[in-house]
Amino acid sequence: MTAFFYILFGVGVLYSVITFLLGQLLDFVEVDIDFDDDGLFDAQVSPFKPMMIATFLTTFGGLGLIFQYKGQWHPIFIVVVALAGALALCAIIYFAVMVPLYKAQNTSAVAQSRVIGYRGKVTIPIREGKFGKITYIINGNTYSAPAKSFSGKEFQAGEEVLIIDIQKNVYYVDGTKKGGM
Repeated sequence: MTAFFYILFGVGVLYSVITFLLGQLLDFVEVDIDFDDDGLFDAQVSPFKPMMIATFLTTFGGLGLIFQYKGQWHPIFIVVVALAGALALCAIIYFAVMVPLYKAQNTSAVAQSRVIGYRGKVTIPIREGKFGKITYIINGNTYSAPAKSFSGKEFQAGEEVLIIDIQKNVYYVDGTKKGGM
């Protein structure tokens, strides 16, 4: 039983580290990934995010190890207490952190249709046929988004661009003309 809890704890910690590193790595490496929103959780934030899975696995394994170490309780009792503790912590994080952040994000976000025609600045270079990243400011709020070139032109970090179209949360941009809009 101890090995089971060690495995869960280790998988939870390893999963956390790997998702963090991959998230950071994919921000700096040009990777073409098509993110389709299937609409599974349009009305609310999904409880099956990597953070929640890692929290559950790590907490369940950790509590199991703690209760096995601290006393001579029945294995079923240890599993039930570890499961209840992991579910309770996940519920607290979900309802106290994730849902309020999701609601705050949705209330401050600007409709994508209103963004077309705004200027932005390239923060990660946009190469031919590859994703880059732009930032733009609307109503004093700064937003960032994945971007591709509308015309196939490459853009370097710091260049000003014009948002031409948005498809599947990818912002298609083109160069701005001197003299402005």
